Amino acid sequence: TMETLAVERPKVGVAAVVLRSGNILVGERRASHGAGTLQLPGGHLEYGEEFSACAVRELKEETGVVASSSNAYTLAVTNDVFSNEHKHYITVFVVVGQTSGEPMVMEPDKCASWSWVSVEDLILRATKEKDSVFLPLHHLCSLHADELRAADEKSRAGSRS
Repeated sequence: TMETLAVERPKVGVAAVVLRSGNILVGERRASHGAGTLQLPGGHLEYGEEFSACAVRELKEETGVVASSSNAYTLAVTNDVFSNEHKHYITVFVVVGQTSGEPMVMEPDKCASWSWVSVEDLILRATKEKDSVFLPLHHLCSLHADELRAADEKSRAGSRS
């Protein structure tokens, strides 16, 4: 009913945007809503936590990859309503700084695998095959593709210097 739904407030999710030489780190989701779709590493923002700290923490918990939060920055924010599941998230996408280590599946119940895909391939897939990517990632790629491309360019330029 409308009364019970009105009590449910949106939750805040933070996604780590990890860029390496033109590729972005994505995982196959096993968690409750959006199982089987492509997602970025991420999770819930804790009370009092900075967006960048959350992205770095979740990235390490889920993949074992260690990142710096010192030069991390917010790329975009999406408004994600999962109507079938009656869930509503505000997702903050954070580009993390320098990373070390190769991604491993640290939470097999939540994620099946991690892989590097080209930013352009991800944008194409997210717009052409909407149901194959997790809703927030679909929103990022369809509404903020230019910001994602710019972050990719910036990351490539940084790795060359």
